Amino acid sequence: MRVRRERKKAGLSQAEFAVAAGIALRTYKRFETHGQGTLETFLRALKALGHTRNLFLLFPLPLPTRKLSLEERIEAIARRPKPPSL
Repeated sequence: MRVRRERKKAGLSQAEFAVAAGIALRTYKRFETHGQGTLETFLRALKALGHTRNLFLLFPLPLPTRKLSLEERIEAIARRPKPPSL
């Protein structure tokens, strides 16, 4: 319903919005009327409305890890358990 409200606020028909979003008209009508669609359809609709600026917050980047120095890597290898002899 929010997408419909935003589409109407922008003065776009369903057909115009579907073209702008790169969605088949039938797919968009189903999405708008019944709330059924894929995540891709939803994201395309958000993009067409210009509401994607905070989506990156859903997938934060991992914090950078400190690289080990050469000595620390050698020590880590030395601490590994020795494989059993055959």
